[in-house]
Amino acid sequence: MRQFKYYQAYFCSFFSAKLYRDVCQNWTGLGFAYIFSLLLWLVIPVTFSFFFLSLKYIYDFQQVLHKVHQIPVAGEQISFQLPMPYYIYDQHDPKDLIAVIDTTDKTTLEHVPNVRFLIRSSDVLIHQPYSHNVLTLPASALGNVVINEQNFINLVYPYVGLGVLGFYIIFLIISFVYRILQMLIYSALGYLFFKRKRWHQGLEYGAVLRLSAIAITPAVVMSCALEAVNLYTNQFKGVALWLLLFYFLLSMSYLFFAFHVNRSEQQLDQKNQDPT
Repeated sequence: MRQFKYYQAYFCSFFSAKLYRDVCQNWTGLGFAYIFSLLLWLVIPVTFSFFFLSLKYIYDFQQVLHKVHQIPVAGEQISFQLPMPYYIYDQHDPKDLIAVIDTTDKTTLEHVPNVRFLIRSSDVLIHQPYSHNVLTLPASALGNVVINEQNFINLVYPYVGLGVLGFYIIFLIISFVYRILQMLIYSALGYLFFKRKRWHQGLEYGAVLRLSAIAITPAVVMSCALEAVNLYTNQFKGVALWLLLFYFLLSMSYLFFAFHVNRSEQQLDQKNQDPT
């Protein structure tokens, strides 16, 4: 009889030999449903971090509009009657530079590496300072328009919730597909490696897949937690190569542990069945 439920496996995957035996002997399926249920929960904090980061940028741009009153766009050009470059700081933190307006195009992100918005004559650069990710919004995509604080609020705020929901669904699907591929690769590597040591005897490939799903759980939990923190602090830089290597070694170590505890169980059963 199955001893561990999905929610228990989320935590027990870090330390419990009983869980890995139960998954091998009593669970059914290939582990895909388990991974999906795990990601349903883990994507939530990542989504909340994305939500708060989005609100931060929306509020900052609202401060820009409050300061300059409007951004006129005409003929694929942005124009201001202001001294250039024009600097805009956070009203609550005078040292925090939010935006630079320079329609002479002489200012670059190298000059203001910590700025979040750089408004030039033909585009708006939305910058993530710590990661140096840049989203370019060309003026031609806006058409002939005058952007002020009120129409910006009317345009953006009603769709924030929909955008966050869309992020959750897309991130969930991408994460699920990625983790399934990860499971298939790790289980194949583990099965081939332990086959040479004959540790796989008595294990069907479906059981190996289920064990892989549990074995990657600690790495999945840690990676999602790190992504959530980095997004919330606006320091997301992608996943470093050394971190990918660490997750791989961690997952393979847990898979080694899973094979080991089930091998020990099989050896004990064989001894109990041996009449001599």
